[in-house]
Amino acid sequence: MPDKALRANSSDTPPGCKRLASDRGWPEDSIWRKALPEVFRKLRGTEGPDYFFQAQNVADVQKAINFARDHNVRLSVIGTGHDFLGR
Repeated sequence: MPDKALRANSSDTPPGCKRLASDRGWPEDSIWRKALPEVFRKLRGTEGPDYFFQAQNVADVQKAINFARDHNVRLSVIGTGHDFLGR
């Protein structure tokens, strides 16, 4: 039985894949904000990741990696932003 704080969306994540925002089990905003208080969500209808977190130090990087692993969500590292999608 899924945790009540997890979103009950339309589809299951295929085996071996990372969760997408449209998948059952995608973490709710409250889960993101509890683990990563400085996280912010992209504007609806814009390109790029669903959530952004600007790491300030090594501990922040570790928190983001651990969150992505624990919740089976894709992690994109954005460097200089030369890509159209902000990668």
